[in-house]
Amino acid sequence: MNTLGERIRNLRKKHRLTLEACAGDQMTKGMLSLIENNKANPSIENLQYLARRLEVEISELWGEISIQEFQELLHEGEQLLKEQVEPDYNAWIEKIKPFLPKLTQGYEAARLLEIYSRILHYLQLEGWQDTADRASAIYDDLNITARQAGMVLFRVNVLFAQHQYQEALQKLLNERMLIERQGDYIDALTKLDLDYYEAIMRFAVGDSKEAIRVMNKAIHYSKKERIFYRIDHLYRLAAFQAMNDKDQEDFYYYEKKLQQYSDFAEDNITKWILCFIQIHYVIDNDKDYTKALELINNALVEHVMDEVSLDFLRIEKGKALYGLKRYEEAIEVFKGVCIHHSIHHPFDLSILYVKDAYRALCEQVIGNEKIAKQLVKIAKQNMQLMPDSPYKEFVETVYYQINKENI
Repeated sequence: MNTLGERIRNLRKKHRLTLEACAGDQMTKGMLSLIENNKANPSIENLQYLARRLEVEISELWGEISIQEFQELLHEGEQLLKEQVEPDYNAWIEKIKPFLPKLTQGYEAARLLEIYSRILHYLQLEGWQDTADRASAIYDDLNITARQAGMVLFRVNVLFAQHQYQEALQKLLNERMLIERQGDYIDALTKLDLDYYEAIMRFAVGDSKEAIRVMNKAIHYSKKERIFYRIDHLYRLAAFQAMNDKDQEDFYYYEKKLQQYSDFAEDNITKWILCFIQIHYVIDNDKDYTKALELINNALVEHVMDEVSLDFLRIEKGKALYGLKRYEEAIEVFKGVCIHHSIHHPFDLSILYVKDAYRALCEQVIGNEKIAKQLVKIAKQNMQLMPDSPYKEFVETVYYQINKENI
């Protein structure tokens, strides 16, 4: 599949023109060389100029894109999204750039634009919004509800990652209403996606009552339709909320459901989440710090964890050591906790933000009053944008406790 640069070079050579002769007086020889080597994108004016110099229509420079070429580009883009290691996004971007103006209709064009916009956003490059709009418009014309919803969730998650929780929720509700008003069939997986993210967004803004209603509706729908999609995520949400509400009956119910799911699906992520919430519950509710350390040590042996998961485990270990009055050990553990840039939900952030409050308590006990005050101030500032929760209440209590004792 020839690129735009390759087509220009082939035509130039066909006409036996040197780079300098072809460039003429409107562009430099160096610029033409960059275009031919796909290292620069020509403007429309330059393309029109080159078409005249090469005695062809501009459409011949763009080239016709066959269904096979669409499919090859699409397959490559889909594979990039599935890569576990950091793929070479830039090479694919450069390959698809010359064809962007011709991606105007059809599913393949819309999906290519969608992948392109997602990659641009990931690389923090300009233009992803306009490309996403083009993809959404084509999906809308084709009446592909699932992909329309996917573009909505993409936009919503961009706002969510910027911690604009209220804006994210409002956009989701508005766009969902428009999709449902169309009166077209919404497939079960799309419906569960919309419910799941609505529950997440409502929890994020502190609207727990409505979040629980949406979450329970989704769980009921999953059971009724015998669909397991998202059910593990919904059970995780439900278990964490029950733990926050100190609702022991609900917590044990959803813990059991997670156990059944992890056994049935042999899902390692769910097994790790189940392990974590059990440790969390033992520390925050049972106050059994010795048992918690035992569970933590077992988790390190039984589960393969990335750095994000290890940071959550370090938080629990530090809390357990604090509970056992092993303050200096706890301080060292809390020092090793980082808050990864991929963490955005207030549930997760709140769990991590308590580290500074616990470390402040430890520093205070060993006589480091100044450090304790600095740390608890950081914890309080971090928690300001978080919805009300036991974690936020704990930080507020520690803040006033440390500052009162230092008055």
